[in-house]
Amino acid sequence: MVIGFIVFWPIGLAFLVWKLWGEGKMCRQSRWSDSRWARKAHREDGLRRKSGNLAFDEYKASELERLERERQRLAEEQKAFGAFLNELKMAKDREEFDRFMASRGPIIDNGEGAPSQAG
Repeated sequence: MVIGFIVFWPIGLAFLVWKLWGEGKMCRQSRWSDSRWARKAHREDGLRRKSGNLAFDEYKASELERLERERQRLAEEQKAFGAFLNELKMAKDREEFDRFMASRGPIIDNGEGAPSQAG
């Protein structure tokens, strides 16, 4: 592009316009094919479509049910693990707070509603 401007400025300008407008429009795929919704719709259509073989369709349905049960079990385990991590964080926070309070020494209520530190 720089060389195009040096040699003959209309070539550089044309290259700049092509870079900013033309190349992006030509290389991008349509929004439909790139959207998350389109990929999900395509995936579901492939899973729900009948193969024409009753035995295979029955097998596929049972496997999909098994996979759904496994997905639900994993989601429950993830939820339980999240709760466990929250409990650990709370215990750690409590320990740090207790250590902080112990390092400050005894706190005496001065009768004005706000505690003051003894010392």
